[in-house]
Amino acid sequence: MNNTNFLNISSSVLLLVSLSGCAIGFDHTLFMTKSNVGVDIDTKAPTAEISIARRELVIAPAFEKGQTPPVLAGFRTGNRLLFGFDVSSVFAGGNAALMLSDPSNIKDNSELCLQVKPVGKLHLGPIELARFSLPTKGEIRPFVFGTDTTFGLKVAWSGMTAQFPDSLKIGFNRKELALAPVFGSDKGTQNCPYLVGMPPFLASIEMTSETATPQTFDLAYRQSFSTGSAAVELAKDPNIKMLLLTRMDRPITGTFAEDKNSICIKQWLESDLPQKKEKTKEINKWLEGNGHKFKSTSLIYTEEFSGVRAQFIKEKNIDCKGE
Repeated sequence: MNNTNFLNISSSVLLLVSLSGCAIGFDHTLFMTKSNVGVDIDTKAPTAEISIARRELVIAPAFEKGQTPPVLAGFRTGNRLLFGFDVSSVFAGGNAALMLSDPSNIKDNSELCLQVKPVGKLHLGPIELARFSLPTKGEIRPFVFGTDTTFGLKVAWSGMTAQFPDSLKIGFNRKELALAPVFGSDKGTQNCPYLVGMPPFLASIEMTSETATPQTFDLAYRQSFSTGSAAVELAKDPNIKMLLLTRMDRPITGTFAEDKNSICIKQWLESDLPQKKEKTKEINKWLEGNGHKFKSTSLIYTEEFSGVRAQFIKEKNIDCKGE
């Protein structure tokens, strides 16, 4: 699928969804990204770039206390010019985004807790134009999720510009789109009467290339695309989870590797969930007090910080289960 077709299909999908009575920002979440590393020239829409560019957009309903369905996107490139370059990205929503957002998180429930059933109202000044309610039990809503990736040289013609191409792309170009319905349920608890959730989805790509000589070119390419329980299970996998987190735009360096001490610290964090935030603050305060400038507790799980883990457990006198 070329990029022009991708945009046309996306526009058609959005039009059909709108005509069917669905409303982005009320009962649907729209999540889109576009990444470019190299040359991107396109007549639809007019684009001319020689750059590293990244665009992200989300339009989602916001409920009481500012709660929104979770989405997550990360992008990384390591350009080595004539020696090749590597690019990678992660694109997720719902429970999969929740699982990926914190390497020590073992919960997979991203449902939002509301006190009353929400109703969306579209106004033009004081005039109410329409009302929107979330789909509930027995209702079906469309879920659209897709990606489009180009690596290398791509020239596309639509026939509308005579002998000249519509688009020219050299390097890495990727588009990701999700149009996910947001569902409601009144099967909550006394403290949480109404629940709101969104289908989970996860797409990732990792690509590394290396040109040692004009005759030698190595390319490693890995891509995942999943929805539903498959996306959640993929996000739970410790190796994939840590690998994806190293590609996100947070200040994380090093190689993720679990050992008995990292498992011990995770058990300590999860042993009392109401106190997890306080324990996280305790880790960060301890790291700062020992001369470490980073704030992310993720770094305590890297291979390079195995000694830091052992020191933390010893000083805090943490009882590791199974030891």
